[in-house]
Amino acid sequence: MNKSRNQKMSEEERIKQRNLSWRERRRIISRVLFIVLSIVAALIVAFALWIHAVE
Repeated sequence: MNKSRNQKMSEEERIKQRNLSWRERRRIISRVLFIVLSIVAALIVAFALWIHAVE
């Protein structure tokens, strides 16, 4: 009985750890995407201003 309980607890702990790691991954991915998209947007704006200045 104790072994089965320990196995169930370990499975629940593994699921919790997976959820936590997935949340951390989502946070990291969202931060990286935000930074990359910000840089791309800044480059597009700079390119548009440069074209406007040349013309």
